Amino acid sequence: MIVSPPYSDVNLSNVHRDNIASLKAANILDGTECGPDRFCPNEPLSRRTFAVWMVRVLDGDRAPDFVDPNAVGTSLFADVEASEPESLFIERLSELRVTAGCARDPWRYCPDTNVSRAQMASFLARAFGLGGADDAGFVDVSEDSTHYDTINMLAASGITTGCSSTPKRYCPGQATTRAQMASFLARAIEWQNARNPVEPEPEEPEPIEPINVTGTDNSVQLEVSYDESARQARISWQPTSNNPTQVTHYIVQWRPYWDGFTDALQQRVELSDLRNGQFLFLINPTQNIYGVRVVTVGSSGSHLASSEVKVPSNSNELRDLIKEQIIDPHQDDWPWLRDTWKHMSGPEFGFGVDIYSGFATVYRDSQSADRNSFERKIARSLVVHPWALDYFDADNWRSIIIHELGHVYTLTNDIGDASLSQAAGFLYFHLIYVNHGLDGADPASCVGHELYADMAGITFFDREFTPGRLGWGYWGQCGLSLSLQDYETIGREAPAVALSVFRDQEVPDWFYATYQKSDGSIDLDKLWADINSYLPAVRDRSVIVGHLRHEFGGYCSEEQVRKFLDGRITQLDTPWRDAGC
Repeated sequence: MIVSPPYSDVNLSNVHRDNIASLKAANILDGTECGPDRFCPNEPLSRRTFAVWMVRVLDGDRAPDFVDPNAVGTSLFADVEASEPESLFIERLSELRVTAGCARDPWRYCPDTNVSRAQMASFLARAFGLGGADDAGFVDVSEDSTHYDTINMLAASGITTGCSSTPKRYCPGQATTRAQMASFLARAIEWQNARNPVEPEPEEPEPIEPINVTGTDNSVQLEVSYDESARQARISWQPTSNNPTQVTHYIVQWRPYWDGFTDALQQRVELSDLRNGQFLFLINPTQNIYGVRVVTVGSSGSHLASSEVKVPSNSNELRDLIKEQIIDPHQDDWPWLRDTWKHMSGPEFGFGVDIYSGFATVYRDSQSADRNSFERKIARSLVVHPWALDYFDADNWRSIIIHELGHVYTLTNDIGDASLSQAAGFLYFHLIYVNHGLDGADPASCVGHELYADMAGITFFDREFTPGRLGWGYWGQCGLSLSLQDYETIGREAPAVALSVFRDQEVPDWFYATYQKSDGSIDLDKLWADINSYLPAVRDRSVIVGHLRHEFGGYCSEEQVRKFLDGRITQLDTPWRDAGC
């Protein structure tokens, strides 16, 4: 028990005294005091100071001789100067997947904003890897809260008991004081030590069995192993040919993202480079690399044999998680997932893990040199923040992934055979902004294709849809601007449209109610007018025009449609053959 106060303003009766003293003794608090021999225990904790304490705890092993992280050349966050002393801690906190900042476009950290008790729970849950927990019974923590799960994790781990007991409350919106944070950190450290006692040095692992590689002469044998401490994949090979003199050198190639193997990403290895008949090629798994291929080259320059091996990279881990936890269990009930995965499994699509990506992002482009071309508009890659790998089993992260898969399905115009269904949904969610009184809403929150993708997750998880419910992505903000009548209409209509598209892969009833004439035909003039009036962004028009390129008899002139999209002509009559060319 520490019997002397650690600071002049932390008296002996302060309930946080021992925890403050233990952090001080471990040099965690160095340089963050509020004055000579003063701690200011009741002052709110800033995100700036939190970064320093948290990084020292996580990186320093709580030892007196820990080393602070290296200075950064340029800051990841627009509101943190690289010259600021805390910048290196803030950057490291992001690398450790504890924070992605407070905003994006541009990325910001909000260093001088106070850490709320709700935010603190999520920070600690990520930092210490807290597991799932039941509802802790706090009356002021709603299931709708972004921090609901992590607050319950904190309570289940004994790190918090809340801010009052009658009734049981957590006070999520209150700022975390410096003294409280000291206790939260000390308890988290104790929880981690109890959960991870010191163990004896592990025995040398058994060598990994080589992967036998077949080729024209069986001339290569590959072996893949993973060094956890060095975070490197080791690719080694040795000749196994009965006639090794045929081999003059090797080529090792690596394949990132969606690309195939190319001469630009390869290394020549001479026979003299082999040691004991082997050569090691090191891969950092944080790189976005799918696989490595080794090619044996003969005296004539011909490739005698080759083979590719999968490496334990973050890209492959992300792909495997999506397949195992989302696609395989659910593709029979949700055929859009099956069709989407077929596209994502092809050579044109890639997976990436990048700290700069935000939570998750789908990138798309056209296979044509003209970015506004409609012939083949495709999603090319899914890039996620490293947190996705750590918390993939949490519903909120899977909701984000489903949202992005929804983008892949709706933005790629040659997935499956339900193009009219996809186009109808795309149009419906873009028309919401105009048809339901959202002119006063923030356009950034009411983007049609984002609302569309959100509905993929809402229907997948069978959630009762409530426009404007906070925490529901784009709908959480966009829906707040709805009138009561529109609120009720969209509450019924939007899930029905989404279920038709994502579950049934059928054209929604809304489309026929809006565009079908009394004789049963589609009013193509009205459809074309709505596409041009309410999809002002060329990229959105090119997506829906691509979806509809084979509908209604096809386009009278694809060249004219192309000129209209890229602005070479400003007016185009209804372009489908069924409307009369």
